[in-house]
Amino acid sequence: GASAAAYIGQINYDHADNSMEFVTNGTEHMNIQSDGNVGIGITNPPKQLTIAGANTYATMALVNTDANQTISDGVDLGRIYFGGDDPTENTYQYGAIIQAEAAGDWSGTTDSPSRLQFLTAADGATTAVKMTLDEDSNVSYGDAFVTGDIIRVALNLDDGEITFYKN
Repeated sequence: GASAAAYIGQINYDHADNSMEFVTNGTEHMNIQSDGNVGIGITNPPKQLTIAGANTYATMALVNTDANQTISDGVDLGRIYFGGDDPTENTYQYGAIIQAEAAGDWSGTTDSPSRLQFLTAADGATTAVKMTLDEDSNVSYGDAFVTGDIIRVALNLDDGEITFYKN
């Protein structure tokens, strides 16, 4: 490492544009702009959170690091919540979630079956799984399950019509 006099790690406040920058190893890696936008790997973030990769693609990881939990079928790996603030109740409410969960027991570095689920909420209801992409590339929509060119559907409709198309 460098000597303490080199100032290679810093938190700087710029009074000219009211931004704060975070410097490691002599290079700015994160900043907060005066409008609240946060940039990681970018000095002028155009959105509330912008992650940019230099000479590569940008990455973000959601990782379950619970040392007391073995990764097995159904274990939650990470979630992204979409919601808003309800000012009448002073609380955040979430109307949609994308979540990843284990689809079996994990072992080693290459055996990590997983599924991706999409949850939404109907009016007056809580979020529920509406679509799943499983570890075998099968997609299910509610009670419908799609594998290859075969579609199996189990629906209860009072009134309506279902049309099936096969490519």
